[in-house]
Amino acid sequence: MIQLDLPDSLPSVLADRKDLERVFTNLLSNAIKYNRDGGRVFVRAQRDDGRVRVEVQDTGYGIPAEALPHLCEEFFRVKMAATERVTGTGLGLAIVKRLLEVHNGYLVVASEAGVGSTFTVYLPVHVSATPAGAGA
Repeated sequence: MIQLDLPDSLPSVLADRKDLERVFTNLLSNAIKYNRDGGRVFVRAQRDDGRVRVEVQDTGYGIPAEALPHLCEEFFRVKMAATERVTGTGLGLAIVKRLLEVHNGYLVVASEAGVGSTFTVYLPVHVSATPAGAGA
């Protein structure tokens, strides 16, 4: 089950729509694949200072602390008995990290083995420039 907690309006971010689709498709796909049977996925978004923060949280297997620093490395996959059946290349989070960096954003991961994980995306709010003399 996916539960959304999204405000009626969020500020705009200046980003390529396809890139953001890749980012969130990857994070949601991982939250589902690495979740337990009957687990839940929560998606929350809000403004956080000059950024938009989007959290993708699951109640899945979690990630051992020693694996966290390596999560966004190319071809890195967490080795756990509970996730042996999950297929993948180990490129998804590396791509997520790069796409966010291109858009001046970043990813923060918090996880506890056996409890679940939260992947938090931060993207800068788009501030539209008002042309000089406009509104005068």
